[in-house]
Amino acid sequence: MINDNLDPDFTIKLFKWKHLENPFGKSYGLLAFDGTEIIGLRMFMFWKFWEPSEENLILALRPVDTVVDKNYRGQGIFKRLTLMGLEKFNGDHSFIFNTPNKNSLPGLLKMGWEKYNFINCFKIGLINPYYGFSSFVDVKPDEIKIDDKISFQKEILKTYTPLTYFKWRYQASCFRIAYFEKEQTYIVYSINKFHIIVFEITGYSQLNIRMLNSLGRKFKKALIYFYEDEQFEKVDFLLTLKRYKPNITLRNFEVFKDNQIKFSLADLDASF
Repeated sequence: MINDNLDPDFTIKLFKWKHLENPFGKSYGLLAFDGTEIIGLRMFMFWKFWEPSEENLILALRPVDTVVDKNYRGQGIFKRLTLMGLEKFNGDHSFIFNTPNKNSLPGLLKMGWEKYNFINCFKIGLINPYYGFSSFVDVKPDEIKIDDKISFQKEILKTYTPLTYFKWRYQASCFRIAYFEKEQTYIVYSINKFHIIVFEITGYSQLNIRMLNSLGRKFKKALIYFYEDEQFEKVDFLLTLKRYKPNITLRNFEVFKDNQIKFSLADLDASF
């Protein structure tokens, strides 16, 4: 049942990486049965955010990977599994967030989730790879040397990214990490047929067009796919095209009503 209803790319290896090797903790899972037959699955990932203003770690819960057998849908199984998971961890985590698809979004809104209003767009930017560049080298995740609590905006929450996170998140061979020594900045990226995908940026200086030009020049790509945030505000693309906005929902976030969350493309990637 599980294999028939999840994405075909969701392998046992991916499940172990996502739910057993997560540096924030092993996921919690709930199963629904009809006799001895599994008819439903709901997983809850643990996540950590860094709150720069208070220099504090915030624990969050991330419900993901829901499966209900097609013969049992419409019977409230999704709701029951979700509420049971939330009751299990009531008071242990500061808030809940997730990135639902079009099927699970209506049910979450009925159960008290709220759509996150500070959502940016996925975009594609056109660069001129021959106009200015900065030298860089590719490094491994365990070679990163950076203050994992650094943030460019002090009032914004961001995923906590210690070295253990980088080693876990970017262990797949498709990811590359470029280190720009002059700027003391790392860019996590991958390459496909059409463009360079920027997943994460961390370091001491703001992203600039020379860094992206350097990537484009090396790989002969003029298009950069990215999730818009303050890091890209001063990047002088020749042209940008909006793609779409993700669905992000929150629950019990009112305690942080004066804060926003800075998501990266890595946080919103389809792997989660």
